[in-house]
Amino acid sequence: MVTFNLEDFAFADMVALGTALRDVCSGAESLQEVGQRIVRHLYDSLQSKETGRSACALVRLFATQRFEQLDRDLQRFATGMLGDAPATPRMRCLVLMATAGHWPEWNSPECSKGHRAIPLPSEEVLARLPMISQLLSQMGISSRALLEVDPRLVLDVDENSLSVFHVPEAVGSPYVPAQSDFVVAHGIRSVVGFGGLLGRNDVFAVIIFSRTFISRQAAELFKTVGLMIRLAINPLATDRVFGNAVGALRSR
Repeated sequence: MVTFNLEDFAFADMVALGTALRDVCSGAESLQEVGQRIVRHLYDSLQSKETGRSACALVRLFATQRFEQLDRDLQRFATGMLGDAPATPRMRCLVLMATAGHWPEWNSPECSKGHRAIPLPSEEVLARLPMISQLLSQMGISSRALLEVDPRLVLDVDENSLSVFHVPEAVGSPYVPAQSDFVVAHGIRSVVGFGGLLGRNDVFAVIIFSRTFISRQAAELFKTVGLMIRLAINPLATDRVFGNAVGALRSR
């Protein structure tokens, strides 16, 4: 496996990483499986120049899905987060498709206590997800367009557009929640998120929580990495979303 120093991530690294991700994703049979391959490869290949180990504490891939598309387990999870609010079949949920991280429980979506399937019943709820909200805003997608699932509302958005969300210093940032028990406790230095449209009505986002500093120049290069990822996951985003992702761990 080719590795890259995240502190010095440059154009040539971006090209090599994109090529590697294309190879890693080949043959995946579901969005969930290809997502697990992607986050595992990013976690393993993005290293710290200082330690020679992974620079990432956690890498996650999210994608939106309608409530009616989720299995019963994910529907129960989403319903539990709604409280007294009713779930509707076409309500969008932000689903944790794949995760790779330092701790064993960070390597399975099923182990996530708060992010497996986040219901998005209103703009107020979406506003409490600052990283996703910022990505949507930079893509030119209004929260209304996402929540109402109306293709006409996103026709003016360039379907090839991708955006990057960058937090150079995570400590104290209002855009990175769970400051004390996540950011400080696990030494999170910088955050990069990137994503775009998935099909015509959904979005995907990859979020990298790094223990090393990521410059703005390096962060911008992940826009092209995001394009490579979208090319890999788009064909699976309609009717091959969920599947057995265990085989994806072979690329580890």
